[in-house]
Amino acid sequence: MKTENLSLKNFPYDVMAIKSQWERFVQGESVDLGIVRQLIVSSWRRSKIAGVEPYNSFGIKIISEEDAEKQKLSHDELLKAFGSVIPIIEEIIIKNQLNLQLFDKSAQSIHLAMFTDTNSDKPYDEVESKMLGNLSEKVLGTNAVCLALSENKPVQIIGAEHYNYYLHDYFCCSAPIHDTKGQTVGALNIFSHLDNYFFGALGLVSCLASIFDNRALIQTALEELDIYELAANNIMEQSPKGVIYINKDNQIKYYNTALVNLLNIQPGQKDKEALDAFLAASRCLNGTETLDNKEVIFARSGRKKSLLVSTQNLVNTKNEPKGKIVFVEDTDTVYKSFQKIRGNKALYTFEDIIGENKDLVFAKNLARKVSGTRAAVLIHGESGTGKELFAQAIHNSSPRNASPFVSINCGAIPPELIESELFGYEAGAFTGALKGGKPGKLELASGGTLFLDEIESMPLNAQIKLLRALSTQKISRIGSIEEIPIDVRIISATKTDLLKDADDGNFREDLYYRISTIVIKLPPLRDRVEDIPLLTVHLLRLQTRESSLSTYDVCPEFIKALAILPWRGNIRELSNVIERAVALSDSDNKLTTGLLPEPDGQARSTENPVTKLEAQLKNEMCCGECTDLLKTSEGIAIKLALHMEAGNIAKAAKRLGISKPTLYAKIKQNENLKTPTP
Repeated sequence: MKTENLSLKNFPYDVMAIKSQWERFVQGESVDLGIVRQLIVSSWRRSKIAGVEPYNSFGIKIISEEDAEKQKLSHDELLKAFGSVIPIIEEIIIKNQLNLQLFDKSAQSIHLAMFTDTNSDKPYDEVESKMLGNLSEKVLGTNAVCLALSENKPVQIIGAEHYNYYLHDYFCCSAPIHDTKGQTVGALNIFSHLDNYFFGALGLVSCLASIFDNRALIQTALEELDIYELAANNIMEQSPKGVIYINKDNQIKYYNTALVNLLNIQPGQKDKEALDAFLAASRCLNGTETLDNKEVIFARSGRKKSLLVSTQNLVNTKNEPKGKIVFVEDTDTVYKSFQKIRGNKALYTFEDIIGENKDLVFAKNLARKVSGTRAAVLIHGESGTGKELFAQAIHNSSPRNASPFVSINCGAIPPELIESELFGYEAGAFTGALKGGKPGKLELASGGTLFLDEIESMPLNAQIKLLRALSTQKISRIGSIEEIPIDVRIISATKTDLLKDADDGNFREDLYYRISTIVIKLPPLRDRVEDIPLLTVHLLRLQTRESSLSTYDVCPEFIKALAILPWRGNIRELSNVIERAVALSDSDNKLTTGLLPEPDGQARSTENPVTKLEAQLKNEMCCGECTDLLKTSEGIAIKLALHMEAGNIAKAAKRLGISKPTLYAKIKQNENLKTPTP
């Protein structure tokens, strides 16, 4: 069986991503702690320092049946203490198609219980059928047994979290066992192939280890309780949700502490009355129908509470009903959790940034280079140039990509509300505040990235608080004196010159230097006209994909006309123009210049401005009205430059290769230039 063929949804971790990080580690490269747990990475490092060879199968010491018998004799005291429990534990393990080993405190194997598939013609391989005799970290490297012993707590290791390559197709869950004085005397280990993985293994081995810890409990537990029920209860008690186990006769057999807190009930007879009332209100005992987050209004002590109820029917191997599990959650808690993560995802990557313009490529390469750092980034560009697209791409290419990407438009929030949006507030902080308070964007973005769009619009008083928060990495909600630590990377965007704003007293200069460690300037679309064909194709593809329309034939004149438009709205305007053209196109799905808008919103003539101006010059020459060809040509060139730059004198002068005063003088001397350009 190969790890590459496994379904990732079966495991609590991304086994393929961990395997990739393991390969990086053994090759001497850095490891992403967002993917691999710190506990595992630390053990990998100790294994490497100890000289453990990850690819050496001969370094794995397989325990033979003869050695196992010798080890049993050498651990008489431990076996005498727990030997009576082992046969019962073996029965549970074999029924669940698992394997179990008992180890001493030096990670030496003492006892082995194996599952054998009698219906299979192919026996298990040597590693699983005989397993390992010595699982110490210095001999085998990272594994669940050595970590459970060193950390003195239950540990689960899956696939490539093992340091040895030949254990990457296995999972193991181990828990320490103790003597009556609380001293660690060994460990219990459950293991099997990854294709036999089940999520309850860690809870089961923890429960079994706790039985080893208290032999007095063994005597009563094995007499009065089914061991499976004991293990299930142990697991359910750890659940943050309220859990009720109901048998096939609709009798409540178990409920956890979380449910008691949710329903606010007291032990004793009232406890049962409250549970019966809740089950009646939720109607979860009616038939075999399952519930999925059904809202139930439960009244207790005169107060109503909204709860979400889900159920799961239980059946045995013969598909006979054996009861059901009821899960209960507080609606407000679930809603707040949803609010915290909703929309806090970055969707775009650097592959979504289309264009080959040298300035754009430079900005893209710079952004990609700094994405792996914590450096604050300031993105400067006109509206519609893709500032948030760059911000999301930086986040998705950073080590923080699994954490929230929170965006706030400083220009879209009233000045009096910007502070509460950034820092949050406590309940009752001001009139209209939510009952439970509200976390701010800085708090929600902790661990990830906060994108401050149009930061030039942020009021000065909020700038002061933001500067302090970024300096101390701590915030206080409005109405609270408690400081909350945060870990946020700031990406800001502006369309103005913030240093000039600072000179004018509208922006704090010290905040500017805090947020502009890296400045990325995005070119406007009119300065990257060579990208318009690529962008047109890309935007058309998005249009046809989103609306399930056919493909379109784009006329060359259509692209040429796009290239000479002023594009005050940049790519956002281009997207609008493409969408309009698609909506107005005829059944032949052909995009022509007639579908382009004029500045007044009417359809553009099929003749582009260059053609119109050429026709004007020819007409004047043919009619004999043109007595000064050079002057007329100059006037037409000036008209065209002004048209292409949307009347901007400085940019038109630059395009013509003359100074602003010279252009003003020529306009003043030419009566035809005083009228609006075509």
